[in-house]
Amino acid sequence: MTDRLVTFLLGRAPRERWLIGILCAAVLPLAVVMFWVLPLLEQRQAARVELAAAQDLRFWVAERAQEKAALDAANPAQDSAAPVALGISGIEQSLIAAGLRDRVTRLANRDGGGVELGFDTVDFRLLGEWLDQSADTWGYDIESFRLDSSPRAGVVAASFLLQVAR
Repeated sequence: MTDRLVTFLLGRAPRERWLIGILCAAVLPLAVVMFWVLPLLEQRQAARVELAAAQDLRFWVAERAQEKAALDAANPAQDSAAPVALGISGIEQSLIAAGLRDRVTRLANRDGGGVELGFDTVDFRLLGEWLDQSADTWGYDIESFRLDSSPRAGVVAASFLLQVAR
């Protein structure tokens, strides 16, 4: 390989050899910069943006936790006993009162006394208001939940696994 390169270069005029040398000296570092250094710099900038967003979120969550602690201290719970679980019919009545019953796609008992509740499409604001009004009185804790966005603004798919409060 080097024999071919030497033969190739010896067959060129001195001016051509200088031009090939300058071209190699300029192209190789430029290629390294373009294909290695610039992508690394872009990744570093993206990581900095993600870090800033994560720090902002962490700060926001800490502020909300402080607000909740202050509200809990200002309004101590009058009765620490959990309310009796309403059952499916009680949950269904609260859904009817909130105008959400026609949006429910899954409402079933689970093994172990829990309830599975699901919505394929529901207005997020109405769902939030219903949860805010009924979560303290229905006698269930939300064991897990999932919210998925939809193409329509303000509409989500939601599923909840409720467990009897203890």
